Amino acid sequence: MREILGPEEALRWRREAWEKGSEARKARREAQETARNKPKTPLRMSAERHYITKVRANSIVKKINSVVEPWVDVKADVEAINVGKARRDGEFYHINGRIYTVHNGRAVPVSGDGVHQLDRGAYKALMIYNSMGLTPEAEARLDAEKIRPDQRAAAKEAHLAGKKSND
Repeated sequence: MREILGPEEALRWRREAWEKGSEARKARREAQETARNKPKTPLRMSAERHYITKVRANSIVKKINSVVEPWVDVKADVEAINVGKARRDGEFYHINGRIYTVHNGRAVPVSGDGVHQLDRGAYKALMIYNSMGLTPEAEARLDAEKIRPDQRAAAKEAHLAGKKSND
C-alpha cells in the first residue's frame, strides 16, 4: 500500500526526482555531444612534415604548410579528438587552443598555440635553416632561391621556436 506524503516530504521527493532526471539528461547530452564530435574513423598522427624540427630538404612543400613547435603534444590532441573530447566544427577539430583538420586520415594542424602557418617560400626557407642554420651560407642559398624577406622572417621565427623548445 502506498504511503501518503506530507507537503514537505512530497516537495523533497519531487526535487530529488527532478535532480536525478536532470543528471540523466545531462549525461545523455554529453554522450550525444561526444559521439557527434568523434571522427568516423580514428585519426592518425600528423606526418613528419608538420613538425618544425623534422622539416628536411626532402620534405614535401605545399602552397600552405603548417608546422608545430616541439612542445605541442600532438599525440594527446589526436587521442582527445579520437575519443570525442575536441569540439568539432565541420571539418575542423578544436582542442587545447589549436585547430586541426583531416587529410588522408591524418590530423593536420591548422592554427593555434604553437602552430606556424608558412607559405611555400617560408617552408623552403625553414628547410634550409634547419639544415644549414642561421648562417651566411643559408642566406646565400635563400638569395639563389629568391626567397622574400617576409618569408625568411616567418621561417626564422619557426626555426627559432623549434630551437628554443629543444634547449
